[in-house]
Amino acid sequence: MNRLIEFDSLRGIAALLVVLFHYTYQYFNIIDGGEPITTLFTYGGLGVQLFFIISGFVILVSLHHSKDIFYFYISRFSRLYPPYWFAVCFSSLVVILSGKYLELTDFLMNLTMFQYFFSIDDIDGVYWTLRVELTFYFWVSIFYFFLTKNNFKFILIVWLLASLVIPFINNTYEIYNSFPLFKVFDRLFMLQFTPFFLSGIAFYYYKNEVGFRYSLFVILLCLLVVYVNDSIKYTIVLLLIDIIVFLVLNERMKFLNNKFFLFMGSISYSLYLIHQLFGYYLIGFLSEYIMIELSILITIFVVVFIAYVVKESVEIKGRVFFRNILFSLKNTIEFRKVS
Repeated sequence: MNRLIEFDSLRGIAALLVVLFHYTYQYFNIIDGGEPITTLFTYGGLGVQLFFIISGFVILVSLHHSKDIFYFYISRFSRLYPPYWFAVCFSSLVVILSGKYLELTDFLMNLTMFQYFFSIDDIDGVYWTLRVELTFYFWVSIFYFFLTKNNFKFILIVWLLASLVIPFINNTYEIYNSFPLFKVFDRLFMLQFTPFFLSGIAFYYYKNEVGFRYSLFVILLCLLVVYVNDSIKYTIVLLLIDIIVFLVLNERMKFLNNKFFLFMGSISYSLYLIHQLFGYYLIGFLSEYIMIELSILITIFVVVFIAYVVKESVEIKGRVFFRNILFSLKNTIEFRKVS
């Protein structure tokens, strides 16, 4: 299928919403203690849910073009880790320069992206979404490559039903305390976020297959899961994002194809990784000398510039470098097995 560049624009919009949410609202709740300068971006953090839905769609595209599961893992590793490693080092430097102590083990575990599973705090709060993405990539890739096409579709529905039933029973009867295995299952499969990723997968099937009954069923089931186990707010958010994605897939959102949104989309991953911790410190520093609104505006320009530099010097080059090395290693191992 042809690349949907509107999705790049949506990524940029999602990243910008998260940045504005953190800088104009969350900063005041966590750091400043005063009243937010505006409530306009109170729900900007929901840009993360937009990221998840886009990921669901895009990962099916990536899986479809991957020769095997190792090809997929190499592609994902090369895409995610180089800018992430830079971000961990960058944020760690910010922490140290601010006069705070950082445990070496915390730093090293954060480099793995698996720190959550070892009860180690993220150096920067935004990293929490990455373990959700990694978990999703892992399970979907396992199901995709080791099940038939029909069984893959079926297991996605089972996954959704589990994300409906298990949290609902726990909310009603608090079974996680008495039966901790259910809690472990919940955490392993990220049931809270399943509806967003699987909505994206449903749209992939809508776009790439004749007929839409399966896609419509999954999308409606996702909405039901969020409505039952979360809140009407998140249900409305999911519904609105579903409508936007539907319009994109039917070429009704061409206005998104503009240079600003596409530029923001191109730096969205690096921007997301480096904006929060560094941005909070920079806003706090600048606001001692200039008005808070100007401090936030300057910080936005600074983090956008840094994200652009990271994208050009680390994200792109790092992806090519590690893809070449890892694919070369993979080919060498396969050649030795054959010979």
